[in-house]
Amino acid sequence: MQIDGGVGSFNHSGTSRGAGHLFWRDPSVGLVGVYGSYSHWDGAGSVIIPRTGANIGRVSAEGEYYGDRWAFGGIVGYETVSFNIPAVVPGVPALSVPNRFFDSIRASYYATDNWRLSIGHVYTIGRNALTLSSEYGVPLGGGRMAALFVCGILGESNTNSVRAGLRIYFGQRDKTLMDRSRQDDPTTYFPLDEVGRLFLADIEKEEEAKARAELARFAPIFSTFPGGTFPGSPNTPFIP
Repeated sequence: MQIDGGVGSFNHSGTSRGAGHLFWRDPSVGLVGVYGSYSHWDGAGSVIIPRTGANIGRVSAEGEYYGDRWAFGGIVGYETVSFNIPAVVPGVPALSVPNRFFDSIRASYYATDNWRLSIGHVYTIGRNALTLSSEYGVPLGGGRMAALFVCGILGESNTNSVRAGLRIYFGQRDKTLMDRSRQDDPTTYFPLDEVGRLFLADIEKEEEAKARAELARFAPIFSTFPGGTFPGSPNTPFIP
């Protein structure tokens, strides 16, 4: 069993997550198990759309297969999403993201024992994304390894992201990057949560654009009211 957790910031707003893996593994064959996670994002908001927090729960099957320098793995299951944008502009209905199937799968190739190249697919929040990553590990001795990584996301609606950084691995003895991935902790699936937040942020932007377009239709009418506001809604100004 493995427990994951983390806190951070996305789009100037706080995030938190927790996850658990229950699995059987043979380092020469693969891994089979179940996975569950829960994540929260405080939301971003905009001029018209209020800050909308998001909570996502996931439960899935988890699997990995190891073949020489190739490795295939991922999770496939069901996600529940609590993300509800209220109706703040007449003509633009409230929006809720439905619960649905999701996946996060990948194929990895080890060009050397310490250099991994990966390509994958994510389907979450009803949208698709291609994931690309590379990681290069440098042994430090004493069971430790430093690894440089870069991860790219190419998603629907021009939802793109690139991250790069440094990971530090710890252990009781020295291992290659390939052995660590097959013998130590399973994948944490942080990119899945990242893709989900990117898509939710895009949905907020899309709803903001719809609201602005709807307001622009009524610009001549709004101009007749004091302050250019909705009749009966003094806190919602007209923003062309």
